[in-house]
Amino acid sequence: MKKFGLIGAGGYAATYVNNFLPKKESGKIDFRGVVIRHPDKVPAMVERFNQAGVRIYPDKDSMYAENELDVVAIPSGIGSHCALTVDALEHGCNVIVEKPAAGSLAEVDRMIKEEKRTGKFVAVGFQHIHAPDIRKLKRMLVNGDFGKIRRTAVMGRWPRADKYYQRNNWVCKLRGANGEFIYDSPINNAFAHYLNLSLFLAGDGFEKSAHAAEMQSELYRARRGIETFDTCGVRLKTRPGQGCSVCSRTPVRKKSTPCSGSNAKKPWSPGRKKPAGRRNSRTGPSWGPGSTRPTERLKCSTCWSSARKADIPSCARCRSPGNRPSSSRTCTGTSKPWRSRKAISPSIRKTDNM
Repeated sequence: MKKFGLIGAGGYAATYVNNFLPKKESGKIDFRGVVIRHPDKVPAMVERFNQAGVRIYPDKDSMYAENELDVVAIPSGIGSHCALTVDALEHGCNVIVEKPAAGSLAEVDRMIKEEKRTGKFVAVGFQHIHAPDIRKLKRMLVNGDFGKIRRTAVMGRWPRADKYYQRNNWVCKLRGANGEFIYDSPINNAFAHYLNLSLFLAGDGFEKSAHAAEMQSELYRARRGIETFDTCGVRLKTRPGQGCSVCSRTPVRKKSTPCSGSNAKKPWSPGRKKPAGRRNSRTGPSWGPGSTRPTERLKCSTCWSSARKADIPSCARCRSPGNRPSSSRTCTGTSKPWRSRKAISPSIRKTDNM
């Protein structure tokens, strides 16, 4: 039976706990210990571990000293991924680390080097590529059911309230308190799954992903007080020549992954039975082929709700006739895309470690 350890119990680590504890109870894994530096902040988790008989350690060195673990899961902050992964490999452990793998390419290269040196594996938490519908779609693409792949595209729009930006001390940061690279952003964290999916679907083999040879990007910041960006468009050209486009925005909750082939287009939207896309939805970044712009949205000057179209004579909520254009934080779509959004400074856009 494989022996598992966990570093961290706050935030997204709860997902690992919810998977590990039932497997421990059913005898599928031996969950030996968890590292919690501040147990007073997660009393409910501490109680769960105590009831399940999982040992709690104040630091990773204590856990490694008492256990010979087979696998260590690291659902910690981005800035700590590289150091914790390398340390686990040096202790003879295989590693499951959350995405993104690290905050810089240099750190990822170091992790790959240590993985090869130790002979252990490092798995990054891109679990979506193992979903049954994705595996089925990938098999169809590899078999040529849609012809030759020409382009894959991802369009995602998720709302981010104040609570999202207050959940930790590294969200949308360039670097951590000790200078470690973070570069948290939609494309590097939340939407990294869908960039990875797009490259995976474009790969020429069932277990292969495509690799980017060229890249263009547009980065925008709508929210004040963040160091990176909350809106972006990325266009990649892969080595075999297919195109890959990623467009992420924050106001509306939606995500889809259409894949264009020479014979057909296959849309995929997680959790939905109907094909992705609506009449007024954008099918790609503004500079991508086949792109459309969203209908202008207005805000009611009385109740501040958003009307769906500019030609609605009155507010659908309070029936007031006083509609006015959206605030500067909302994309109007009447001129250039995201025209009211503040572009990120060139110094950040050209940083090598992005």
